[in-house]
Amino acid sequence: MNLLYIFSTWIFFWFLLFYLKLTKFNPSIAYVFLIIPILYLYVNTILYRKNDLDKGFILLCFTITDLVPIVILLMNNKFKLEFNSFILLLVMILMYLIYTVQYRKIDINELYKHYLFNFKIFN
Repeated sequence: MNLLYIFSTWIFFWFLLFYLKLTKFNPSIAYVFLIIPILYLYVNTILYRKNDLDKGFILLCFTITDLVPIVILLMNNKFKLEFNSFILLLVMILMYLIYTVQYRKIDINELYKHYLFNFKIFN
């Protein structure tokens, strides 16, 4: 499975660029809009995926890519909502949809269903 198909990965790369001071655009706005989907995916993984190593690995990945950046931004008082970052987020969403849906012909619902319930890392 290619992690570029998961939008949280895109936002995490944006966070890394911001954290390393390679961009001035703050990703906080993305996490504000994604908090409900992030929590939904996290809860669904906990409730509906069977207990195995894959479940633990997926939860670890969710924590690293989705929750840790929010905590770091809050602890460093860098959680700011900026208009320019909002515009960048809209551009990223458009690029993501074009890349996954139009170019790669991927059904996003099936992608996340596969990622949460069928994806096997360990055998």
